[in-house]
Formats: sequence, C-alpha cells, structure tokens
Amino acid sequence: MLPPARRTRYSAGTAHGPPREAIPLAALLPAGLDPTAFKVHFAVWDGNKQAIDVLATNHEEWQGWNWNIRRRMESVLPAMTVSSILEEPFAGDPFPGHDRINHSLADLQAVVAQARVDWRIALESMKGVYVIHDKETGQRYVGSAYGDTGVWQRWATYAATLHGGNVGLKELAEQKGEEYYRTNMRFALLEYWSMRTDDAHVLERESYWKEVLQARSLGHNKNGPE
Repeated sequence: MLPPARRTRYSAGTAHGPPREAIPLAALLPAGLDPTAFKVHFAVWDGNKQAIDVLATNHEEWQGWNWNIRRRMESVLPAMTVSSILEEPFAGDPFPGHDRINHSLADLQAVVAQARVDWRIALESMKGVYVIHDKETGQRYVGSAYGDTGVWQRWATYAATLHGGNVGLKELAEQKGEEYYRTNMRFALLEYWSMRTDDAHVLERESYWKEVLQARSLGHNKNGPE
C-alpha cells in the first residue's frame, strides 16, 4: 500500500481529457515505482455515510471504510490527476459566508467535530434566525439563536443531538432515523446580527419567517416559541 497522502485529492480525467494545466498523479509518485505492484481502492458512499464526511470526522472509522471499488493501478494511473493540494488535512468545508450557508447536518457535524476556527469565529458572536429544510419533503423548521447563545453554539447542539431539543424535529428524527436526518436536513441563515441586538427583535423576525415560510402549518414548528 502506498503511504497515505492526506493533503492531496485525486481525480480521474473525463472523456474530454484532464482539466487544463492538470498535474498528473504519476508525476508525484516516487521514481521507479512499479504501478503493476499496486491496486487503487476508491472510497464511495456506503449507503449511509459519504466517505468524505468520515475522512473529516473519524479517523478510526476511515481506516475500516468499505473500499469496495478496486482497480489495478496501471489501468487508472494515466487518467488520474491532482485536483488540489491542501495546506492542511481535510477538515470539512471552509466557511462560505453568512449568506452562502446551505449545508446538511452531516456537513455541520464535520465542521463542529473539527472545531473549524473559520466557522466558529464567524458564528459564535452572532444572533440569528435560521431555517432547517428537509430536501425530500420541502418541510421547514425556523429557529433562532438569541440571548447569550450564538449561532455556533445553537448549531453545535444540533450536531450533537440531531434535533436540538425541538419537539417537531425530535419527532422527525425518531420517525426517519439518524442517517435520513443527517443527509436530508439542510441549514441556512435567514438573518443575522451582532450579539448587541435586542432579543425581542430576533424573536419578532423569527415569528415573521415562520409565517412567511408556513413553518407552523406546513412545516416542523409547533405552535408557540421554541
């Protein structure tokens, strides 16, 4: 087996050829390496989890991953190019900006597990109103982070518990199961403010978005504040 290359991602070329200025993987391998002496194992979705999520969050589980696609190295090496070389081992997606968040619970669990500094700094000192959207059914849950709890702390609770203690989301998690929930529930910020913002304003905007998105009548919000 080749030594692990934690900081390099590989990709195979397409029918249209490798991307422009692509670096062949073969150019980075040790001189004199005989590709016929090796096999290449490809990590794929196992029906429950995406391989990239496991790589980012659980090294022990990654070591025992289901490597069920194997190819002789000499048959795939000519088409393999370097997609990117990271400055550090992969630890989840970088923070995209407050108005660009559209991430699954599995994505957030990877970010929280790695305690990514860029996400934490951006969200821990922000109050906000957020939506959790079920991409399979279209149903929504609208919630908020206020008081002494920033968005980072609130979302970290979801990462740990799935449902964050909310009645409607807890019922959904019990009905659908953890993997459905991790894969299909997507998070986004609707509005966000500094921690100096009055809580009454945050709660008023939360109520507004619940009405606009019909989160009570057609979604997972129960009546009353949550």
